[in-house]
Amino acid sequence: MRNYFIIIVMIAVCLCGSAQAAQKTIGTICNSDNSNIDWDTIGQCNGTVFQKVPLILGAVATPTYTSTTCDGTKAGMLQWTGTSFKSCNGSGWTAFGEGSLLGPSATNTAPARPGDITTGLFSDTASTVSMATAGVNRLIVTASGYVGIGTTVPGYKLDVVGTIQANGGLLSTASGADIGGYITISNTAKAAGTALRWNIYNMSGAYGNSLQFWAYDNGGCGGSGLCSSRFVLMDNGNVGIGTQPSTLLEISKPSGGAADLAINRAGNTSDYARVIFKTGGVSKWYLGLDKDLFPNSDKFMVYGPSGLSTTFDVNGNIGIGTTSPLTKLHVEGSQISSFTGNTRGMFSLSGAYTAGYYTPIDFLYHTGQNPTARIAAYHDGGGSKLVFGTSNNYATGITIAAMIIDSSGNVSVTNNPTASNHVATKAYVDSAASCAAHGSYRVTCFQYSSHCTPAACNSGDTELKGQQCTLDATDSGSSYYTCERWCLH
Repeated sequence: MRNYFIIIVMIAVCLCGSAQAAQKTIGTICNSDNSNIDWDTIGQCNGTVFQKVPLILGAVATPTYTSTTCDGTKAGMLQWTGTSFKSCNGSGWTAFGEGSLLGPSATNTAPARPGDITTGLFSDTASTVSMATAGVNRLIVTASGYVGIGTTVPGYKLDVVGTIQANGGLLSTASGADIGGYITISNTAKAAGTALRWNIYNMSGAYGNSLQFWAYDNGGCGGSGLCSSRFVLMDNGNVGIGTQPSTLLEISKPSGGAADLAINRAGNTSDYARVIFKTGGVSKWYLGLDKDLFPNSDKFMVYGPSGLSTTFDVNGNIGIGTTSPLTKLHVEGSQISSFTGNTRGMFSLSGAYTAGYYTPIDFLYHTGQNPTARIAAYHDGGGSKLVFGTSNNYATGITIAAMIIDSSGNVSVTNNPTASNHVATKAYVDSAASCAAHGSYRVTCFQYSSHCTPAACNSGDTELKGQQCTLDATDSGSSYYTCERWCLH
């Protein structure tokens, strides 16, 4: 509209000047007196000769310049018919809006930048419009409405070959009930079985309310091709790798294989490689490799609010309360000043209490085999016992409670290991007659002279002076027979 307004004003100015009835032809001699009066001719006087110009203005009676042939020499000329403007396109007169005013190629554009026909609009293919700069097609709009930037054959609504920078947002609206809007990133150089294409979806429904990253290859989802969700960020903040997470972070390898998580400090033992646990933004627990506690070392540590908790040495030793464990399990803690009482020691074993059950420590003769020796605490509500068990058949595990220390400190040896047993033990039997056959004795070494010593009781030539059964009614108020052996000189 602005261009029309300018043209109309120019016509009005022209109509106010003098006009000559005859037309002047191009190349006719003229002088400065003629330079501004020949407004109805097909040329203008530049002060010397009449020359072709792209504009013919004037009030023209019917018939108009349609009787003047429009050819290549008059291309671009304009006339006013009294009701509309017509232009010469090089082969005929057309009203504005008819025919094509676009240039035919990227090097001959129209409209074009003044003095540079390589920069402007053109159409070199039916039903397309292109924009060129420096004679190169930079943007095209095809008959299907596809727009290409950097390509003349766009395959999408917007197809860009090159890098895009957006100082603002990129909007992708919903494309399906569950899938939602998405962005695709492709790499055609990738081999089969790898992610030729990555899609980023804003999903819902069966996929959960989430942002998901999916990988695809040429095989597609219908066959044996790659078609997998690799990373999921739920709307509630949960993060899943290979899975739809139900916790803040969940990792899964659905196709099988290791689901490893690696933290790498790139071979630099003078730095950290840790997981830190916080409460209210304050660091509480550290788990991993620590350059402060273990400089230039790969020892693994668990470190809590009260200091070092556990150290896993590279040689397999585990230290609790120590950074340099000397054995497979090395515990350091505070000593206690009194053996009796309820002060706890450095190491404790416990379990859910059931009367008549044991809390054991087992010894195995070989990895993965049955226990062959055992130390256990026995609780029945009336006090505790410490039980030592052994085995005479590895296939069945513990076969006998070889020694028991009761709550009163009495020691019972179930079987007498040697004839010279001198350990003070008690064995309870039903009658005096069965005492001798019981095989467990409370052995006392009476040192009446230098000939009878604890060592002598253990020797093979120990002189046993006899044994007797006596009634012992001191244990728990019940009467039992006690077998007793002694050695005397």
